[in-house]
Amino acid sequence: YGGDDVHVVVPSQIDGLTVVSIGDGAFAMSSIESCELPDTVKTIEKAAFALCVKLEEGTLPSGLISIGEGAFMYTALTSVVMPNSVTELGDVAFAYCPYLTSVKMSNGLFSTGRGAFAECPSLRTLILPSNVALISTVSFAYCDSLTSIEIPSTCVTIDEAAFGGCEVELLLLCSRLSRSVRICLEL
Repeated sequence: YGGDDVHVVVPSQIDGLTVVSIGDGAFAMSSIESCELPDTVKTIEKAAFALCVKLEEGTLPSGLISIGEGAFMYTALTSVVMPNSVTELGDVAFAYCPYLTSVKMSNGLFSTGRGAFAECPSLRTLILPSNVALISTVSFAYCDSLTSIEIPSTCVTIDEAAFGGCEVELLLLCSRLSRSVRICLEL
């Protein structure tokens, strides 16, 4: 993105073609503060908004399916609400967002990307999808303000250091977790 606008509205069509994807690094390192995406967008590619340190607002489109690796890392977003159409969440997708306080994940997600929300020190509210089966490595590591989280009963795997560096109280509803994982989490 080479424009000067800080409040960007992406059209649903450009030159008669439907906009279905925000490409790799499309807005990376720009000075945008807000971005409105059309409901035609299905994918947000790798690092699309990475290092947009002034990006505070952005509504994810209702038909979004995939959020790529590092898509929103190092932004100033304060909250994320994923539409239930999202089925893929890339590694470090929202990592290093210092002002991110709340996240509602898509019910279409069965796993979190590695480090998806790592080092988001202001994250206090996290709503995991009711059918999540896997919480990947360092997904929520060093989220210093995250003090409690409810793990749904569908979860069968919590990878190493998923909540590393957090003083989090996990409310386990996961009867399917292996005994060793349960013991580790209860310590």
